[in-house]
Amino acid sequence: MRELTTNLATITNATTSGAGSYTSTAPSDYTYYGEKVRVTLVVTSLTGTSPTMDVTITGLVNGVDVTLGTFTQATGATSESIVIDACLEELKVVYTAGGTVTDFDAVVEALRFYEK
Repeated sequence: MRELTTNLATITNATTSGAGSYTSTAPSDYTYYGEKVRVTLVVTSLTGTSPTMDVTITGLVNGVDVTLGTFTQATGATSESIVIDACLEELKVVYTAGGTVTDFDAVVEALRFYEK
């Protein structure tokens, strides 16, 4: 069994909603079979007036963004991991602000276990 950690997003000084771009989580030395992926969100700062941030992981299916995983709504510094079964190869982070956000800093990483 092998593993590969991929940075999906490093978000700094965000004050509004946003999204990253699709990032491949697949190693170059294997054929994709849809293994499980553990995705970790670490929010280091979320400040403002009643700030919230909803963070989801999406994949592209037939040209349409599909939500594959959703983290618990962040209301301050926090961390959480979710497991996505039969995960697509390319993933994107989408974050939606609520309240008034003056600073949102976070890192999202994917850990894929695979067989060569």
